[in-house]
Amino acid sequence: MIAYAARRLLSAVPLLFFLSLFVFLLFELMPADAAVISAGENATPEQIEQVRENLGLNEPLWSRYFDWAGGLLHGDLGTSLFSSQSVTSTILERLPVTASLALVSMVLVVLIGLPLGVMAARHPNSWLDRGLSSFASLCMSVPPFVLGLLLAVAFGILLPWFPPTGYTSVADGGISGWLSSLVLPAIAVAAVPIAELARQTRGSFLDVLGADHVRATRAKGMPEGSVVLKHGAKNAAVPIVTVLGLQVNRILGGSVTVEFVFALPGFGALAVRSVVQQDLPMVLGIVAVSAVIVVVVNILTDLSYGLLNPRMRR
Repeated sequence: MIAYAARRLLSAVPLLFFLSLFVFLLFELMPADAAVISAGENATPEQIEQVRENLGLNEPLWSRYFDWAGGLLHGDLGTSLFSSQSVTSTILERLPVTASLALVSMVLVVLIGLPLGVMAARHPNSWLDRGLSSFASLCMSVPPFVLGLLLAVAFGILLPWFPPTGYTSVADGGISGWLSSLVLPAIAVAAVPIAELARQTRGSFLDVLGADHVRATRAKGMPEGSVVLKHGAKNAAVPIVTVLGLQVNRILGGSVTVEFVFALPGFGALAVRSVVQQDLPMVLGIVAVSAVIVVVVNILTDLSYGLLNPRMRR
């Protein structure tokens, strides 16, 4: 298992290199001029040129890339064009909010999506199975920000059960206040992943529970609960883990608009604001950090395959 993990980690090195190169070139191809934005609307050509020199934009492309990549390795993502604050420190301030939202969302995905999928697989073509299909189609047809607006109006204004906007940290409001501020945005973000996981779980368990060796186990008199847990869960785990890994990426993407709707001071809201302001270093830093998170999640998903299926370690 250690050798398998080492191979997966080493394979991520060239991926991160090409990913950083792609992100930097994407930044360079953007039509906005960082020097013009930083200098301001009324700046003279001389002032713009001075700003361009101060930002190092007159250097060759390859030199600027290695300077930026070197800073990335040391945790330095540059300076915001608007706030003049460190991009790294700004992202680190916002990241705990997004991490909290992602954590609560993933808990909802697992606690709701898995049981729904298993129950639908145990009762195929029943009203529960058909209801799951309708529920999944409904969830996947509504964008997270639209669902967020509906939830904020319904359960934040008309029925004031939860705060319609804002974020309360654990230090300020305790666990209850923190969780209360995240319930509605977490439901909005988790709706589509719940539907995806439930559908995949249903399909995986249907395939496993219909296998010959499982039917033989039932014929021997093993209780249905034991059949599902000992045989179904073990053999259906790999595709379910794959979907779970993909849902982390989906949750990060959904948080961009949902945080903006609920006025959460998180990573996603920062991304929206930076794009609107054309704060290019901040956008570049956000994309780079998001890409690293996605790669790390994919590596952890691959490592889980080795734990679930020893044959995949070879």
